[in-house]
Order: sequence, then structure tokens, then C-alpha cells
Amino acid sequence: MKSKINLLVLASLILFTACERVAKVDIPQTNPLPVLFSFLSPESENSLVTISMSAPIYGSSNSGQFKQITNAQVTISDNNGSSKMMPFDIIKSAYKLDQTEFPINPGMTYTIEAKFLNYNVKGVTIVPNTLVYFDEIIGEKLPQDPTGGDRYLIRMKWLDEIGVTNYYRVNLEELYGFNSGDTAYYSIGDKMLNDQGKDGLVVSDKLETYDYNFGGVEPIYKAYLLNTDIHYYEYHRRRLVYFGDDPFSEPVQQYSNVKGGLGVVASYRKTKTSVVIK
Repeated sequence: MKSKINLLVLASLILFTACERVAKVDIPQTNPLPVLFSFLSPESENSLVTISMSAPIYGSSNSGQFKQITNAQVTISDNNGSSKMMPFDIIKSAYKLDQTEFPINPGMTYTIEAKFLNYNVKGVTIVPNTLVYFDEIIGEKLPQDPTGGDRYLIRMKWLDEIGVTNYYRVNLEELYGFNSGDTAYYSIGDKMLNDQGKDGLVVSDKLETYDYNFGGVEPIYKAYLLNTDIHYYEYHRRRLVYFGDDPFSEPVQQYSNVKGGLGVVASYRKTKTSVVIK
């Protein structure tokens, strides 16, 4: 009986060995594409556009670096027929126009177009009309964290604009003051929301944060409420759930509304409020 079992195991090994094949898979070769980014706002001092070339996962051109394009012909135009070239600014490392040169106005449609070599890329955005303000934003101190830091729960409310589909970004920023007199800003909370099921109603949300008082001076909290277009919302919503090389995170396809390449042209309105800690 034992010899029969040994023969059966040997036959199985021979069978599985005979079934092995060397798989030859052709890796797709992809070429770099132009990448255009611009986030326009009436509340910004200037309009910026960055252009680079993508770094494909496969292909001989992949160096792991994003090549910046500094010699493109970049134009911004609006739906009234006005347009202006955007020169490259070395300090900003981007194509730039101040608001005094070409204002960004609420409700207007703007097109960013870039031409270089054989590429022609463009994106379009409609600037949201309304500035949205927090009706209430309060910080509540929670029981101390086991590591020794102070914990805070920031609660916020605002009234949604009725009859309009709204997309929001809430960003919490901490200003640290150091004994040396220096200051530093840190983003300590970020969320993307929309008004689905809450049109014209009060929108409420909360963020939890920690304060380790690195500088020995009590921090100051500022909260930003952005009313954005759909392109800004869709892009940043995906960015906030992207964890790079984390093997336990789900793959996320990044959003793009740029024709002829990749990237995002989007717009937003922004208000800022100080947070009261109770």
C-alpha cells in the first residue's frame, strides 16, 4: 500500500512539472504625456500654471523624474474673448499672471492652453460664484493623548447655497509660534465634501487634531472653507485617499480634465476663519 502511495505522489510531481511553461509577456511601452495643472481663484494674488512631462511606469523614457517644461506658449482666456500670454516665472517655477494683469472673476469660464513641440493641451473651468463662510466653528479640548499631546475636536457648520450643486474643501491649519519669534504653518486636517441631499440646508462636519506644542507657545488655528468646481473636487478627493506605495491601499485612478494630455484646470472660492477653542 505504501509503495502505491509513493508511486501516486511521484506521478503527480511529474504531471505538475510537465505542465510548467515559461510565460513571456510583452510589457507595454508608453510614452510621456504633457501634464498641465492650474487652480484659479479670485482670492489668489496671481494665477499659476505648471507644465511637465509624465513619467510612465513602463517605457525606456521612465527616469522617475517629472521633466518640467519652461518654454511653452501658455495662454489664459475667458468667455468674453479676452486672453493673455503667461510668462514663465523662475521664482514661482510656474507660468504666472497677477490678478491686476488678468483678473479671475466669479462665474466666468476660463481656458488654459499650452503649446510646445508637437503638443497642444488645454483645460476649462467655470469659477464658482459664491463665497461660503462658516456660520460656526468651535474647538473642543478632548482628554489628553497617551503620548502627551493635547487633542482637539473642531466642529463646523455652514449654510449650503440653495439650487446649486456645491463642492467643498475644508482645511484646518495650525500656526505655531516659537520662542525665537519664528512662525510655521502646518496643515493638520483636510476633507472634501459635497451637498448631496443637503441642498440649501446646514452642512456640518468635524475634524480631530493633535497639538504637541513644539515651540512652547500656544498655537493658533485657522480654518479654510473652499467652494470649488467639480474638477477641483474630483481631483483632490482622489488625492486625499492616495497613499503612494502603501501595499494595503486600494489603487486610485487620478482625475484629469485636460485635453491632449493629463492634469487638471480647476477653480475655487476661499474664505478663512479663526477657530475658537473652548
